[in-house]
Amino acid sequence: MGVLDEMTPERLDELDDGGAVAAAHPRHFRKVGYIRTDTGRRFFPLDPHPDDVNLHDIAQSLVLRCRWTGQCSRFCSIATHSIRVAKVAVWFAKQAGMVNTAVLELVALLHDAAEAYLADVASPIKDLLPGWRPIEDRVQAAIHIHFGLAETYPELKKFVKAADHLVLWFERNELFDTSEAIEHFFNDRTELWPGYPAIPQNVMPPNVEVTRIEFERAVEAALAAVRAQGS
Repeated sequence: MGVLDEMTPERLDELDDGGAVAAAHPRHFRKVGYIRTDTGRRFFPLDPHPDDVNLHDIAQSLVLRCRWTGQCSRFCSIATHSIRVAKVAVWFAKQAGMVNTAVLELVALLHDAAEAYLADVASPIKDLLPGWRPIEDRVQAAIHIHFGLAETYPELKKFVKAADHLVLWFERNELFDTSEAIEHFFNDRTELWPGYPAIPQNVMPPNVEVTRIEFERAVEAALAAVRAQGS
């Protein structure tokens, strides 16, 4: 007999703590740890499910999480970084001849969304944690499915990665006492950059912190574009 088979209506009521996930929902009794989100949901990082994903929760976390492990001259949120990456990724894709960029924009906006439920682990540490990337990938896949996307988009990854690196370079010069040349920063990564070394003009949004509502609206607009184009 399983755990759920033993649950009476009275027992379910006792276990229900008023969260957004109904007490009778089977995932309420998964035998792994969960985190409580801003909307009151329970999210299981080791057993993520698309139904537990919520845009408000993602936006709330990403606007409060600082990039660069906080080692920068001023606050720089993951949400602001993600909006900049999305704009540049679309530019890169159009330079490469892509016409329908709706899915790409949504994927780029959400490229760091797993960090809303996990943490922004510094790359040198992440590479030493053999189980971390699979956990991150599963959470990211659940987020994609929640928004009606495929789990992964290998064909779009190069544009998101190129944009991520270019925004990274901008951030280094904006948030640190440095003026590193773009050629030095990219050196052997030029294959990521369609049209290297041309820097997109009037494309990169300013490094001004976005609010939770602004990030939510950006994702909602991208999602509406995906649906409108039948992507």
